Amino acid sequence: MTDSRTIEGDRTLPAAAGAVHRESLEPERHVTQRVRQRSAQRIALAGLAVFSAIILAITLWPHPVDQGREGTVERVLGALHAVGVPAWFGYGELEFSANIIMFVPLGFFVMLALPRRLRWLAFIVPPLASGAVEVTQLIFLEHRFATLLDVLANSIGGWLGAGAASWVVRK
Repeated sequence: MTDSRTIEGDRTLPAAAGAVHRESLEPERHVTQRVRQRSAQRIALAGLAVFSAIILAITLWPHPVDQGREGTVERVLGALHAVGVPAWFGYGELEFSANIIMFVPLGFFVMLALPRRLRWLAFIVPPLASGAVEVTQLIFLEHRFATLLDVLANSIGGWLGAGAASWVVRK
């Protein structure tokens, strides 16, 4: 008895071409996808390393990074006010915003660097990292000011970054 796709055990030309094509591409497609995922993870790990180093340098510097740069801060605030940012937006709001922005890449790269089953950790890492930084500032850096407001701002930034990465991954 012969299958409609075979003649005496041999595949007919159209069926054989389709079968060979599907069979040969399926493993190749999975391999290509895995290679892309690994490459993306490596890039994410590199980004995570770079931005972690930047965050650590900024947050664990012995003195506040804006110390001695009051004129620059005033010029930035003046420029913001000139383009319509309300007058009530002052130094504290600028610092809070900067803390949010600083942690966005951390959350983004943590999300992309983790395997799919562990990506939920990208929403835990930013508050833990920020808390560790603030405790370190409190204990070891007498010229720095550890605050819960910084932990909140950094956490928000990390969560925004993780959320953006999860949106990018879904696309």
